[in-house]
Amino acid sequence: MAIWQDTSFAELCNEFSSGRHRHVVMLMGSAISVGHPSNCLMVGQIRTNLVLEPVRDAAPPGEIQRIVGNLLRSVDGVPSREAVALGQLPFEQFMGCLHLVDSGAGFGIIELGCGRGFGRCPNANHEAVADVAAWLLTRGRADRVTVLTTNYDPWLDEALARALGAALAPVGGLSIPRFENQHGNGMLRYAKLHGTLDDRSSLVFTFEQMARLVVDATELSAIGAWLMDGPTPSLLLAAGYGFWDPDLRPLIRQLVPQGSILIRNEKPSHAQDSGTPQASIAQTGPEFLQAEFFGTLAQHAKLLEYRSPLWGSNGGPDNPSMLTGLRKALALPDHDDAPPPAPASVADLQRRAGDMISAGVANRAGVFLGRLLDAACIPERTDLFKASAAKATDPDRRELVRAHLYALSNAHRMDDAATECRSIRSEMAEVSVAATTLAFESFALSIGGQRSLLGAAGCLRRCAALLPQCDADTAAYVEHYDSHFRVKFLEVLLLKAGTPGFVMGLHRIASRKAERMADRLQDAIGKARQSGDLRLMSDAMTLLVECLILARRHDEAADVARIAREVRLFLGRFNNAALSDRMMGWIALARGDDESRGQAVRHFARGLWRADSCNDVSIRGKIAANLIRALHGRGVAALDLNRAPEEAPTGLATACHRLAEGAFSWQGGEPVMESNLAKAADTVLQYAAYLYGERCSALRSEMSRYSNLERYPIYLPIDPPDRLD
Repeated sequence: MAIWQDTSFAELCNEFSSGRHRHVVMLMGSAISVGHPSNCLMVGQIRTNLVLEPVRDAAPPGEIQRIVGNLLRSVDGVPSREAVALGQLPFEQFMGCLHLVDSGAGFGIIELGCGRGFGRCPNANHEAVADVAAWLLTRGRADRVTVLTTNYDPWLDEALARALGAALAPVGGLSIPRFENQHGNGMLRYAKLHGTLDDRSSLVFTFEQMARLVVDATELSAIGAWLMDGPTPSLLLAAGYGFWDPDLRPLIRQLVPQGSILIRNEKPSHAQDSGTPQASIAQTGPEFLQAEFFGTLAQHAKLLEYRSPLWGSNGGPDNPSMLTGLRKALALPDHDDAPPPAPASVADLQRRAGDMISAGVANRAGVFLGRLLDAACIPERTDLFKASAAKATDPDRRELVRAHLYALSNAHRMDDAATECRSIRSEMAEVSVAATTLAFESFALSIGGQRSLLGAAGCLRRCAALLPQCDADTAAYVEHYDSHFRVKFLEVLLLKAGTPGFVMGLHRIASRKAERMADRLQDAIGKARQSGDLRLMSDAMTLLVECLILARRHDEAADVARIAREVRLFLGRFNNAALSDRMMGWIALARGDDESRGQAVRHFARGLWRADSCNDVSIRGKIAANLIRALHGRGVAALDLNRAPEEAPTGLATACHRLAEGAFSWQGGEPVMESNLAKAADTVLQYAAYLYGERCSALRSEMSRYSNLERYPIYLPIDPPDRLD
């Protein structure tokens, strides 16, 4: 069933002019500023014309220039796979990589894209928003009008000031720019939720900056309280806004309360969103989870969609452009303005951007491209790493090393990662690089289980001797992997506690140690939050979830997992959404009862459904193994995965969807399922067999542990040991 219902222009006008909505909210996105004479660039133009092409042209000559050129250029008119993937990265993730390398260039590119310094002015969309807002207040059709925008440019500010006949009156106290003006019979409130060009410190254009607004919700909570302190909003109009921003979703939920109406403008060519994520959606969590957000809103509000272009030809007299058509329908007078200035050419903007890139980014092109490749889930380019590392100095070498090792880890190539750590130490003499590789090698070895823990402990002992010579960032990195080792050691203790011949008192010992580790990880999460290291923060949260499970604090584990899910989304990588479902599955299985086991199946099925849409086969393998373990219990040991189909079975997404929505009961540890669920479970098993035949190391590792252990891994105890007082 479709979440969005089509609406007509007549209905749109009626909602605005009726007077029954005493608090009207207008949410404006970047698309309203694209048209002349504002001429702000589209996201794709900023990404390609102002960043990627200048980086390609300014890369240092020699090997790095050749590699960067191959990554970013088209071959015989067909873009490379890497170029396509980089071109699809979310804007905030892309700009985060640039901001990391050169914050000055990041700010400069934003200013160029928004027309700073080119004599531009508001366009018809800005004027329409401002005139309609003023009309609602002047005519008494509303007591409060709230205008919100994620745009950095000043054009809506100028249009509102002219429509109100007064300068916007700022309201201090927050970094988010906000304004409040009495007008007519009511009040207009205006907020620039992602900042303004007039104050660089207010700008939010990276996922890291968004995450800070969520992790420390003080700013957005204050904005929400400010906007909600009068009449309850009952109508929200969204134009040029895609609802991609995960940081703003809690605020939007507040502004769309029970019984309210949300109307969004959509291009006529866009297919209506049914609310079901599609496999073609890009690999980022924020995009993929957009449909879930709309589904939540649709449970208590009416969601209407008006189809018309914001620019270009109108849809005819019955379907005019949303904003300008609404202005005309309300019979608001036209403005008698001087001819607008001519827009700056994209070529001129690209030349200016090239100067910025050459000054600050070119010599760090390898670091920038390495970050982008990691963000886009593109397999590690060893040639780029080696060529860039040869020219880089610390701390750039350390950043390159981390990106390189993360890529190997994401592909579940832990043996290769351990070998590469040793190779890097033999070639690079920096203490920070040595500490980084020793810490990561301990991680790679500890993933192998008990047989590798001794080697992991040896790496960490050598790390400890280097720490006095390392900076705080490297020390935090090492501390994280030391915590990882300790958690894995606790899991081994608990697994051994269920083996004949071992003392059951190990449960009590491991549980107490898990309590202490949880406190240590809370401190680490706080430090990562302050430093803005989202990857370290989300990884520490995952470890904290495992510790809380070991300590049997399941409700707290679920709360942390939900927060970790939000943080992981801001890393941008799609597989993080799937990993969050996997964590929730762990927690459900750890509770040990049949109802929770059914919840675990649903979590793992949802995670595999998401993972099927990304190109990270290791994540698909891990979650497929978890789902099979939850479905078949100890019967996993009897499953035969050696009869692998030659091709992946069709209908995996449908099968996962059925399992995610299904109801389960158990008899003798085995699931009792209706025929459609049994067929879905068989499809998952066939898919696992296919991955097994393709030698998916992540799935093989998981299944090997399940088949050889007499008890479940501690985070999957369907039959947990008796509680000890």
